Amino acid sequence: MTTTLVREQLAALFLDSCKAATAKLTDAGVSLAFSRPRTHVVRSGENHDWETQRRWAEGNILRLRGKMIEPAAPLLGNELVHNADGCAAGLLALEGNTLLLNPTFFPPGGWPLTRLVQGDEAAVRDEEPVRWVREVVLLPALLEHMQALPQVDQAEPQHAKWFSNEVVRVATTETASYRVSVPLSGIDIQTLDGAPLQWENVTIRYLSDLEQGAHFDEVGTRPRSLMALFNAPPLVVLECIEKYPRNEQMPLTLSRRVRSMMAALQLYGFELAGHSAKIESVPKWLSFGAGLPHLGLPGTPPNWRVLTPEVFVGVAATARCLERWNIDQPKSTHDLALHRFCSGVARTNDTDAVLDFTIALESLLLPYDANARHSELSYRFRLHGAYYLTDEPSQRQEMSKTLNALYTMRSRLVHGGKYPTAEEIRATRQSARELAQRGLMQAVHGGFPTAGSFTRMALGLDGDADE
Repeated sequence: MTTTLVREQLAALFLDSCKAATAKLTDAGVSLAFSRPRTHVVRSGENHDWETQRRWAEGNILRLRGKMIEPAAPLLGNELVHNADGCAAGLLALEGNTLLLNPTFFPPGGWPLTRLVQGDEAAVRDEEPVRWVREVVLLPALLEHMQALPQVDQAEPQHAKWFSNEVVRVATTETASYRVSVPLSGIDIQTLDGAPLQWENVTIRYLSDLEQGAHFDEVGTRPRSLMALFNAPPLVVLECIEKYPRNEQMPLTLSRRVRSMMAALQLYGFELAGHSAKIESVPKWLSFGAGLPHLGLPGTPPNWRVLTPEVFVGVAATARCLERWNIDQPKSTHDLALHRFCSGVARTNDTDAVLDFTIALESLLLPYDANARHSELSYRFRLHGAYYLTDEPSQRQEMSKTLNALYTMRSRLVHGGKYPTAEEIRATRQSARELAQRGLMQAVHGGFPTAGSFTRMALGLDGDADE
């Protein structure tokens, strides 16, 4: 069967299904639209002040999929189900089709278009491929595209074309895609006409008033926690579309590229805040849900900064360098230095942040040296940092004093003695972050220093020493 014929059959199925659903809903006395209040975030001034407003909005009744639709379900009759099987068979007959690479654990998703299929009733992929494609591919795709209409009775040929093109594209691709969305507070973007910032498959764009309002609305059937409700609503979202093998489950953790971009923003001094990310298939119907990984960031940023296109170029370059390290699950001292820096930036407790930044600096400034004694750690920390973190010889003595004060503070926090005041800890947090930020930026772009590197620095020699 040719691709053109399959597209035509799919388009006809879409339009016929919309007509059948319209008739079923109307006959059952179910309105084709619903109205409900939605939360919008309205911002004013340069301080990112905001307030919420509740506005009534109309939507396609199919988006509710609740008890309101039950009197009309199933919306498709036996003839249209038979036509859907014909389309499924046509997709399987396409040259280069990859549908049977989809994981076998995908659940059927036909309701309310067809009756609810549960448990042993579901088709087995390798035994009933046509019905399986209908249940886990065609019907979920059909329902999602019908839900995207303003109302189900407003389907046009263009809508049918979008549906058929997307299904054929998915049926013949060897990889699957997913979108990671990370709503963030603490960042504003400054571009011409509010255009998004883009780098390869990464985008940072403004969230609409309604998208910002979703921060306060219900998630599924459960309201957000009180902590989330008191957090600052995000202004932008960091989005990244990644690919993964078609026969594997969609990843439910943040990709290394996303983590690298977040770490790069933190290395540039941005105070990121946010509650959770969302990970979902592209298109959404190709999976059975979305991941909502917790970000581990504070709920409200201490300050906001503007990300300009010029700064974004540097952030993207740093993110590219960071991709070689595993920031989430450290497997080396270099990974740990970056991991601890990001942890420190996200801390709401100043003491925890000081310890994180100090560990990050230790991982950077104290590479393993078989010839060094453990008792020399404090001395080597000051000496190495005095050379690595300064540009001029005249700055080294002052840097050594600063690092000595930091190491002393760490010892007072961990080992006892006269415990520092809250003001002392807060001031140390700021200086420790600045030092760690400076050193890690240098290491990320120029390579982490080795024990031999520090030896040659101290001797005033160029290049790396033999290890």
